[in-house]
Amino acid sequence: MEEVAGRLFVAMEHIGPDAQGRVSLADHLEGAHAPLDSKQTVKWAIEFCLGMEHAGARGIECHRDIKPANILITQDGTLKIGDFGLAAAAEVAWVGSSGRDGSLVTGGPEAGFGFSLIQTEGKMRCGTPGYIAPEGYRFEGGDIRSDIYSFGLVLWQVAAGSRLPPWTVPWRGDMENYLRGIYEQQMVANVPHTEGPLGSVIKRCLRPRPSERYGSFQELRATLEPIWNSITGRDFESPAKEQQTRAFWNNKGNALHALGRYEEAIICLDRALAIDPLSAPAWSNKGNAFRALGRHAEAIACYDKALTISPQSAIPWDNKGVVLDTLGRGEEALRCYDRALLIDPRFTSTWNNKGVALNLLGRHIEAIACFEKALEIDPRHANAWYVKALTEDRVGQSGAALKSYRRFVELAPPQDVRGIARARQRVQELESKGV
Repeated sequence: MEEVAGRLFVAMEHIGPDAQGRVSLADHLEGAHAPLDSKQTVKWAIEFCLGMEHAGARGIECHRDIKPANILITQDGTLKIGDFGLAAAAEVAWVGSSGRDGSLVTGGPEAGFGFSLIQTEGKMRCGTPGYIAPEGYRFEGGDIRSDIYSFGLVLWQVAAGSRLPPWTVPWRGDMENYLRGIYEQQMVANVPHTEGPLGSVIKRCLRPRPSERYGSFQELRATLEPIWNSITGRDFESPAKEQQTRAFWNNKGNALHALGRYEEAIICLDRALAIDPLSAPAWSNKGNAFRALGRHAEAIACYDKALTISPQSAIPWDNKGVVLDTLGRGEEALRCYDRALLIDPRFTSTWNNKGVALNLLGRHIEAIACFEKALEIDPRHANAWYVKALTEDRVGQSGAALKSYRRFVELAPPQDVRGIARARQRVQELESKGV
C-alpha cells in the first residue's frame, strides 16, 4: 500500500496473458473441449492449497469467492489466487451504504454471474451464484470448509473440462428461485462423474455437510500430493517462496513505511538488498525510511547509491532533492529536481517539490508556475492546490488564492483535518473581504 497525492493505492502483481490470451482459469476452461491435463490439474490444485495456507497463516480466514475467474495462471503456468478479502470488504461497504435494503447482482446468466450480494428477508448472502456452499445459502455463514466446497466445484470443472459448475438451473429472472434450485441439487444430487484421479477428492470436497469435507487446505493438499507422486513418479516441489525474493522484502518495506513503522521497513529493505545489492528501488526506499526518521545523511547516502546504480531514474533524484530542501540546501535541491524532470517531465511530485523549494528561496512567481505545471499533469493533486494557494496568497493574488483554496478543500483527503480547516478559514476571510 502506498500514497500518491493524498490517495491510497494497492499495487499488485500483473499477470499478463499467455500466447492464447489466457489470464485466468476461466479463460482456460472457456476454450477447453475436454478435461484439462491431469498432471496440470493436480499441480494447480496443490498450488491453490499452498496459496490458501499462506493466506491463512497471515490471518485471512477464508476467501468467500473462489471461482475460476479469481484463479490466475501466469505465463509460466503457475497458479495465483486473486481477489482476497474483496468479498468481505464489499459486504461491509454495501451494508454500510444505502444498499442495505437491497441486493447487488453483477453480471448475468449468459456470461456467468459475478460476485454478488443477495439480500432476502433482511439476511445477506455473499458470493458468486453457482459457487456458494449450501450453508451459505442457508445464511449460516462460511468458513474454510465453505471455501473447500467452492474449490471442489472448480476442481470438478477442470476435471470435466466444463465452463460451468456441476449444478445449475435455468435462469427465469428470479435470483431467489435460481439459488434455491442450485441448493436443492447440491443437497440431493450425486456429483456428476469425472474421469481422472481426482474423482474421490472432488466428492469429498462437495459433501453437503461441512463436517464431512476436508477440514483445511493443508489436509486437502496431503491427499493431492500422493496423487501427484503417482502421476509423475516424484515428490511435488513447491514454487520458490515469495518471502525469499527481493521484490517481496522491498514491497513489505514499503507497506511498513506507509504504516509509519520505519525501523521495521529498513530491516525489510536490508533483506531485499542482501538478495540484490544492485536494486536501485530498494536503496531509494531505504533512503525514504531514513528521511522519515530524520536521519538525513544516511538518506542521502542511500539515494546516491541508487543513482550510482540507475542514474536515469527520476525517483531518487526527486527524493534526494526533498532531503536537501529540508536541510536548507535549496539550490542543490533544485538541481536534483531539474535532473528528475529532465528524465521524466511529467513527474507531478517533482514539479510540486520544485515549487516548494523555489518558495523557500523567495522565488514565489517561479514557484506558482511549477505548481501550475503539476496541476496541468494531475488536476486532482490536492497538495499542489494547497501550496499554490498559500503562494498566491503571499504575493497578493487573492482571487487566484481563493479559487485554489476552494479546490483544495474539494480534493483534500479527509484525514488532512488541519489543512482543510486552515483552508476553509482562509476562504472565509477572503470572502469577507469581498474577494
